[in-house]
This record gives sequence, structure tokens and C-alpha cells, in this order.
Amino acid sequence: MKNIQPLHLIVGGLGLAILSVFLPWVSVTTKLPPELVALAGTPGSHSASGTRSNLGILALLLMAGVIASCFIKVPGKAKVIATSALAAAGLATLLILIEFIRTLSDSTSNELVSISVGIGLYLCILGAAAGTFGSFLRWQKTPADPPSAPTPPPQP
Repeated sequence: MKNIQPLHLIVGGLGLAILSVFLPWVSVTTKLPPELVALAGTPGSHSASGTRSNLGILALLLMAGVIASCFIKVPGKAKVIATSALAAAGLATLLILIEFIRTLSDSTSNELVSISVGIGLYLCILGAAAGTFGSFLRWQKTPADPPSAPTPPPQP
């Protein structure tokens, strides 16, 4: 556990979360009686990934930005970049949690339809949480940016 660096958590966790956006986030199974099949369509199982959700797409973009920020080096701005990455990772995790709670509240099961949370949403929460924790560790380890030197007044 000592050898796990913040970069490993960020890239590994958010990489898992980004891949999970393309997996099923919600599954809907319909069990229609034969007399209703003609009216409602074919029974069966259908799923939707995180790319079908605006929150999923926004979280995907935020997570990709956090991973990209790991490789940006600007002298004197390391703390600003780490703080921005932490805020973006936290916001992405919050958006995914909101989508999870929304899907969980819509989950139902009766004799006609069953709506459940898909594996992609669970993996996305796990990866986003790991990435946010890695961003927090990176932010903690990043030294404060040196104060910028005041510019001398212009000479007449």
C-alpha cells in the first residue's frame, strides 16, 4: 500500500470510471402477458449506459480533464492545477452519485416491469471515488506555489 501514489489512484480510478460510463447504468426488464405484447412491444431486457445521461457525459468530461491535468506542468501553478483537479474530480463524483440516487429511486419491480441499477454505475462510483481520493492526496502533497515577484514600476 505504501507504493500506491496519488497518480496511480487518479489514473486508475478515473480510467475505470471513464470506461464504466460506457457500460449499462440502468437495466429495464419487461414481462408482458401475451395479450399486451402487441400494444406495448416486445418484452425483454434493455439497458442504457452513462452516455445516455447528461450527468454521465458531464462527469466523463470532468474525469478526462482531471487525468489530463496530471500531465500538465506549469511552473509556479502546481497548487492551482491540483486544486482545480480536486474540485473537478469531486464534482464528477457528486454527479455520478446524483445519477445513482436518481436511478435507485426510480428502481421498481412488479409483475410487468423491473428497473434496476446496472454494473456500470457501481463501477463508476468506485472509480470516481478512488480518483477523487487520489486527487486529494495529490493536492495535499503539492507544495504551495511561491508568491509571484512584484513587477518593478516602469522607468520614466
